[in-house]
Amino acid sequence: DCVIAIREAERRGFSGAIWPVNPTRAEMAGYRCFASVEDLPEAPDAVFLAVPAPAAVEVVGRLRALGAGGIVCYAAGFRESGPDGARLEEALVVAAGEMALIGPNCYGAINYLSHTALWPFAHGGTSPGYGAAIVTQSGMFSSDITMSQRGLPLTHMISCGNQAVLGFEDFADFLIGELGVRALGLHIEGLTSVAAFHEIALR
Repeated sequence: DCVIAIREAERRGFSGAIWPVNPTRAEMAGYRCFASVEDLPEAPDAVFLAVPAPAAVEVVGRLRALGAGGIVCYAAGFRESGPDGARLEEALVVAAGEMALIGPNCYGAINYLSHTALWPFAHGGTSPGYGAAIVTQSGMFSSDITMSQRGLPLTHMISCGNQAVLGFEDFADFLIGELGVRALGLHIEGLTSVAAFHEIALR
């Protein structure tokens, strides 16, 4: 999945630095691997984190200490898996602190306007510089929409998963202020804060 995520970032047109971290591999998708997050040249702006749930909590804390900008936590095995997973998710939130975190148990985010993707599978979608921003809790649903042949112009696709840190209201608050976003689509399985969603719906 990490190799695919790198390829999808490249295919989306991302031209910045890519720093894979893996303690047992020398390279990944043609890029030099770093043994740990502490070995990175500087704090990363954005991280696609694909490690088992218990390790994810630890790594998120280490990334926060480094000053990372934000994380897509692809790992599953949190609240959706039962009481033990719920406790892990609580620990994940504590580890993240004030850092932005999408997920866990999610596919991630694609920004068609800035040509960036933190996404674990092949995706489609095009943007003429404007279009619809879609936020969904379902990874498969988000993937299906990007592959639609109906000609829907997209600006953003966000698979938000468990919404442990960032929820629908946070994404909507950001997206409705973004230049080029002409429609906002929300596929909702459950809200973390009805009051907060009410406020964003009024906006």
